[in-house]
Amino acid sequence: MNYLSLFNFIKLVYLLFRVCFSIIFLMKQEIRYIKSNLKKISCSGYTYEGEDYRPFLWHSNDCYELYFQEKGIGKAMVGDYYNDLKPDEIYLLAPKLPHSFYSPAYLHKPFNFSVLFIEPTVFDYLNIVFPEFEKVIKKLKIMAVRGLVIKDKRGNIPDLLKKCLSKPQLERVPVLLEIIISINKNTHYKLLANNNYKLTGNSVSEAKIDKICNYLEQNYLSEISNDNLAKKMYMSRSTLQRFFKKSTGMTITHYVNDLRIGHSAHMLTNTEKSITQIIFESGFNTVSNFNRIFRKIKNCTPSEFRASTD
Repeated sequence: MNYLSLFNFIKLVYLLFRVCFSIIFLMKQEIRYIKSNLKKISCSGYTYEGEDYRPFLWHSNDCYELYFQEKGIGKAMVGDYYNDLKPDEIYLLAPKLPHSFYSPAYLHKPFNFSVLFIEPTVFDYLNIVFPEFEKVIKKLKIMAVRGLVIKDKRGNIPDLLKKCLSKPQLERVPVLLEIIISINKNTHYKLLANNNYKLTGNSVSEAKIDKICNYLEQNYLSEISNDNLAKKMYMSRSTLQRFFKKSTGMTITHYVNDLRIGHSAHMLTNTEKSITQIIFESGFNTVSNFNRIFRKIKNCTPSEFRASTD
């Protein structure tokens, strides 16, 4: 063996040693990471049964959330999505996606729901343990970033969710797999937040939106001044309006009008008061403005709405 061949051989051995060392190092790092996160591989949750309204709470979580509205009506705010919350609806939300499921105080009706929190590492390790889940998990994670509402016509997802919550921690895993499979099979769903909605996970911003919406919830029957609200939030009026629009996808006026129309619809259904009396008791100053906004939101006149609920 000449010197050149010997040099190339030593060089090859050195390179092989470096490759082996790198692989071992990376494996150790991965094992260390898995061990440090094993305690996070879990799902938890609870069932809420309230005989009264559920207040507004704008927040996000560090885990995936599966929410089932069992009884009661209200409002669902998910990112910049805002719409009615109805019984038998199921929501899947990604970590850091701000949301609130609540009912206005004027309803005073039972509000029952179940919620399951799933640690992100559960999905990560499912891909490792069960490669068959890779495409399913990828699809659900992409959709959950925007949030999705699921219409489960067969009704097995709510039953599985309750079953999961009733089990001891160790026995929840196989039920969770059934839930994931059922969600994947379901084709009746709707994505919620706009595609360009950005997840910030900013607790300061969430606290501000929570404070703004709670103020509007408590004062929507009175005249609301954006200037006064801006002062309460230590913002300029224009900054407040931009901030609210960016965070919720709607204007403050839109949100207040929806609260007022919801209140008037409740009174139209549950009282014998005249429409004119209801208009002024719902925070509106003119009949024409009320009629225009009511038709825009409810797609009918107040008289038609009352007649349809008789």
